[in-house]
Amino acid sequence: MTATIQEKMKRHFWFTREEWQWFTFSCIAVGFFLAFRNWGSEGTPDIGYGLGITALTIAMVAVSLWAQLSFQRILSLVLGYKPVYEINFIVIMVSLMITVLTNGIIPPALAGWQRYSDIPRYRLGKWPPMYNTIPIAWVNASGLFLNLFLAVLGKIVSLGFQNTVLDKFIMVNLALAVFGILPLPFNPGIHVLYGSILTFIVSAVIIFSAAFLIFFTNQILLSILVPLILSVIAATYFIWKSKTYKG
Repeated sequence: MTATIQEKMKRHFWFTREEWQWFTFSCIAVGFFLAFRNWGSEGTPDIGYGLGITALTIAMVAVSLWAQLSFQRILSLVLGYKPVYEINFIVIMVSLMITVLTNGIIPPALAGWQRYSDIPRYRLGKWPPMYNTIPIAWVNASGLFLNLFLAVLGKIVSLGFQNTVLDKFIMVNLALAVFGILPLPFNPGIHVLYGSILTFIVSAVIIFSAAFLIFFTNQILLSILVPLILSVIAATYFIWKSKTYKG
């Protein structure tokens, strides 16, 4: 089994040339959106400062997005699915329009998605009669949870000392998680919702509540416990309503 997993990683883990092009373009675009407000205000942009912060934000996006995609790719390959990363230019242009119209208050960090296809030779278990979307939901949600985990780590470190790099790292990972879970076309969230409504509800509740607490408070324990409690409540209510509806 170990040799088989190693073979899958060797053949399918690394980006193709086209995927690297998508990845580079996505990092530049999302980094620009997230750094838009740092270019100044009231018609007096600070070009030097804006370029520096934009470059830093692009670097943070590259690290955080690569972590998200790598985690998703590893899990998908273990489950027997081949990932292909891509972006949609219409989504990028709409995101640019929203960023400009809101003066960067709403910077859509929509960094693309990964399509998954079966690798019959490496599938675990029996070949399913239909395409199984539930594992794909788990795979997509896992990458977003990794971004949330990185934001928590960054927040813990920032309690000891604060600097611009840490602040951007936290902000970028929160943005990737929050915008990533949105059920929009060409976005991981649509995979999660389509694959498993329960997984989507639990993931959305945890990500939104944790992101809010991490961003606005310094209470790490609270930022972990409250989302977990809320997700249990939401999941219990959903299961109860589902059983009531079926009954």
